[in-house]
Amino acid sequence: MKKSVIQAILITTTSIILLEGCKPKSDQQKFNASDTTKISTWNKFFAGDSTKSHNITKKSPFDQPMPIDYADPCVKRYQDIYKNPAANVAIITKAYTQSMKFGSYNLGLWLTDLQNNTNTTQIKVVLGMYTGRIVNDFGAPEDRLTVFLYPYDAAGNPAKYRAVGAQTSPPPGNPPTYDLAGLDP
Repeated sequence: MKKSVIQAILITTTSIILLEGCKPKSDQQKFNASDTTKISTWNKFFAGDSTKSHNITKKSPFDQPMPIDYADPCVKRYQDIYKNPAANVAIITKAYTQSMKFGSYNLGLWLTDLQNNTNTTQIKVVLGMYTGRIVNDFGAPEDRLTVFLYPYDAAGNPAKYRAVGAQTSPPPGNPPTYDLAGLDP
């Protein structure tokens, strides 16, 4: 009988510790559906008008939506470098990484915005190397490996905005990619 009482106490104590540890803390940022307007505004600001892209004020490209005209040259750079790896050993060595980490809050906002405002049904994970405007506008390390998420529709075409609410037509252009970054080392 003593053994079963001790087991019950251990199970109860462990359960309480686990339940308390999983409770959200008051200082943790909680997702709120109204926060999608933060990303929606970003998307609409950049949608289809690459001339506005130079107005980016964010100091880092990491863990945020990234206009397609910023991401595409990075993807092309990665593809060009790896077509002839023997000739590009120094660049490939510089791009080396073991893993990546990224925040869930901004990514959650971006995904919610895609769900609410576009025809996105698929996300394509695409490797790239920082080059061009991302290096110039954000100070990203040139030729550093990164990961972009590209939204696509069910047919495999780039996602498009759709008319939402009182809109009579969708905003122009495609929704932005998402630059995960946070690569280690």
